[in-house]
Amino acid sequence: MVLQRSPDLVILNNKLPDMNVFEALQRINSVFAPPPVIIMGKCKSPHDIVKAVQYGAVDFLLKPFNLYELKESILRTAPIKKITGDYVRYEKYKELDALVGESEKMREIKDEILSFALSDAAVLISGETGTGKDLIARAIHQLSKRTGPYQIMPAGAIPFTLLESLLYGTEKGAFTDAVSQAGYFEKSNQGTLFIDEIGEMSTFAQVKLLRILEDEEITRIGGKQTIPIDVRIVSATNIDMHSAIQEKNFRDDLYYRISTLSISVPPLRERRDDIPLLVQHFLRRGHYASSLSKSALSKLMEYSWPGNIRELKNVIHRAMVLSGNKQIEPVSIITGKHR
Repeated sequence: MVLQRSPDLVILNNKLPDMNVFEALQRINSVFAPPPVIIMGKCKSPHDIVKAVQYGAVDFLLKPFNLYELKESILRTAPIKKITGDYVRYEKYKELDALVGESEKMREIKDEILSFALSDAAVLISGETGTGKDLIARAIHQLSKRTGPYQIMPAGAIPFTLLESLLYGTEKGAFTDAVSQAGYFEKSNQGTLFIDEIGEMSTFAQVKLLRILEDEEITRIGGKQTIPIDVRIVSATNIDMHSAIQEKNFRDDLYYRISTLSISVPPLRERRDDIPLLVQHFLRRGHYASSLSKSALSKLMEYSWPGNIRELKNVIHRAMVLSGNKQIEPVSIITGKHR
């Protein structure tokens, strides 16, 4: 059956009527581009699990297990597309683990990340505050072939008086108390510079940034040596850049430099199907053995989440503290409008 139909995923009981599970695994993995296999059942010893993995299983669910465990296993192992006849699965890329969600839009974003990571082109990530734009930027760098470091520049938080020295770096004696130090671009050489909330960058800063991107070299403040730079720019913004350009708050020539590729991150209210997975993720990361009642989950699903994932994380953490090790009920779900 498997050899004839080429399924995307196989869920296999470890007790089969006409052959043992290890023989079945051997047959499945003998085909070109075999599908991932999840084994479920009881095992006599841990050696059975190890052996199943050695024979090609990607997961082993011990009975009894609940539907949430099965769903999580399927989402971790299900293939998303074929490339040159072979399967590429999200679970293969640990760099995507922080991007919790399996909605259609999140799958599109993960596909874009995998595709964009292969390029050195600039990427602009747009979306509301709290949607996880920084996680996307980091994943793009981690999946790329760039060997240099990943640096973060908070565009809106750089004081005007320090802008040039932070961008270009300084040489000792350039001004009072100046020391020799690299700027953001030199520190990011051969790597990625993530410019967070680039829409908040001042016009003066935009001019300086554009010059660096055009020249692909810098000279430290007070220095004479020209330093070539090879830096990939990934930017993020929570504003409408086209409106900012029309209102003369952002340079159009800089916009075209930083937006060769673009990713639009939806707000949480537009990807409500991911809320249960996000909740599970936050519960697992918490220090409390809390679970969530169906009525509490319903309350979470009905809320509009203006603060997006960041707000959800805080709400769940507060609920875990309030409920202790007990099941989280609606009374412990305190959202912004009820605080």
